[in-house]
Amino acid sequence: MSADNSSGEQYLDLPGGRTLAYAEAGNISSKAVVLYLHGSFTIGDASKLSPVLLSKDIHFISPTLPGWGNTSPPPPSTSYNDCLTSDMTALLTHHYPDSNIHDIKLYISGGSFGTVPAQILYGAPYDKFPFG
Repeated sequence: MSADNSSGEQYLDLPGGRTLAYAEAGNISSKAVVLYLHGSFTIGDASKLSPVLLSKDIHFISPTLPGWGNTSPPPPSTSYNDCLTSDMTALLTHHYPDSNIHDIKLYISGGSFGTVPAQILYGAPYDKFPFG
């Protein structure tokens, strides 16, 4: 399902033959999660995590957004919003398959361009993004 490579990038197989690339750091079993969405012309990167975040015992996840880097673009018949919410739900469900969604303390953030998808997730209805 997910594979590691030398850059720390991992891959999650998604429905329809799509792939989601992401990087992570920190305590991967922590239920305090920072989902960081990258800016323009970059990819998900967790190689230089802030010591402050590490001291908070968080799980830092930085996915590569749909259509960037090694993440597949949205299917032609799917809106970007629906693709984004579906991909992030799949990613979080992959990491927390047996958890009650309400036990996860999720912090959504973004840098530069990444603030746009962060706002999309923040405003998404629960039926589209149940972790919101």
